[in-house]
Amino acid sequence: MRFVLSGYRNNRSIWLLLPILKPQFMYDILLRIHSLTPYIFFVLIIIVLAMAIEGQSKNRYTVVQRSLGLVTMILAHVQLLFGLLLLAFGDYARAAFAQGMGLVMKDAEIRLRLIEHPLTMLIAVALITIGYSRSKRGVLPKAKSRSILIFYGLGLVLILIRLPYAAWFNL
Repeated sequence: MRFVLSGYRNNRSIWLLLPILKPQFMYDILLRIHSLTPYIFFVLIIIVLAMAIEGQSKNRYTVVQRSLGLVTMILAHVQLLFGLLLLAFGDYARAAFAQGMGLVMKDAEIRLRLIEHPLTMLIAVALITIGYSRSKRGVLPKAKSRSILIFYGLGLVLILIRLPYAAWFNL
């Protein structure tokens, strides 16, 4: 595939300036980002859940809680987007299309990476989004905190259940 940039059609030195257009480089960058952002996400979601527990007990919902909930939800969506891009352009997807889904479903590691992990993460991000939307629409502070606590908590449990720990800890 050749990328045409206006004014640079005959200048080959542009490729030295744009290494991001090389597919393997882009894949490696996405993989590193997708591997590092969960640490930030886990810290944020634990803080949001702790603030929601405090909000439940003290019957309050602050602007800081709402802002951190929004940042956590956005980070979850970005993480999902990067994961879906890695899934679409990764080696596991190529192998699945080459071998057929019957063989993929028989191999536990490939099934985890291609089916179980992405589907569970999609559901978890949907739950986090529902929790933020319900807290935004809520009237009482206790109801807002409860929505965050329930849906973000369920999302965190789903994420922890289907996290590929072998990839995280190089097992």
